[in-house]
Amino acid sequence: MSDTSFDPKQLLVLRKLTRAVVDGLREEAREIVSTITPLLRPRVALGEAGDAGAKEPFQSADKTFKELQAVFESAATAEPFLLHKDLKPPVELAGGAIELSPMDYRYTATAGATSKALRVTAPLKWVMSYSGIAPGRVAASSFTLRRLRETLAGGTRPVEELRQFALHYAALHLVLSRQTGLARMLEKMHYRLGSAKVEEFGQLPLPHLAFAVNTVRPPDDVLIEHTEIAGTDAFEEVVDVAGIASLRDPHREKLVALAKAHGVSV
Repeated sequence: MSDTSFDPKQLLVLRKLTRAVVDGLREEAREIVSTITPLLRPRVALGEAGDAGAKEPFQSADKTFKELQAVFESAATAEPFLLHKDLKPPVELAGGAIELSPMDYRYTATAGATSKALRVTAPLKWVMSYSGIAPGRVAASSFTLRRLRETLAGGTRPVEELRQFALHYAALHLVLSRQTGLARMLEKMHYRLGSAKVEEFGQLPLPHLAFAVNTVRPPDDVLIEHTEIAGTDAFEEVVDVAGIASLRDPHREKLVALAKAHGVSV
């Protein structure tokens, strides 16, 4: 948590600043993901067998498959999926475009005797999900968190659909973990690749792209008061101003140090 003051006036200023920052970075994040998508397709990072329609299936003894199987089974057998450990080779994955959606999560704010269940958004962290032709489907499928929530909230439990969600998030998580060079390159642009878990989806890793400046959640009493006044159960985190001040350009710092070492003042 930042030391930022969250009095009503300052919170309003921070919300406006956050909107301006998000508006300024959202399209850039989309352009980055569009550019790196070819490197994040299953076939590239997981081998030819990781692509739908590939000629060679995963082999059960293959190290890559075992890693994918471990991530999948950890998520699939736990709440809220409660699926069987049924991931066996061959595995087909949709590897078309990658969609971005803001990371959001459930949070219960408590102040004194008052509690309130909220939906909180982290606006500078975008969940990445595959979209494309999923196995057994003719139309393109989207594996966004919104669709996953809708699927889980339905009256029935479509086992195969839930299996596909768990499989595709597990696969993209594994793909990102192998793109260490790409992650280092993006860090120099002040973006981070990673995965996170939220209580709502148990052990499911949520691959994401995040900007280097964090967003923060005000104290619970502020959250409750603000959302009660607004008449909503949703809240968007606000940008951490201290994070903006701490941004550094590694190239500039390196070159300035070299210049000083050679007696040149920059």
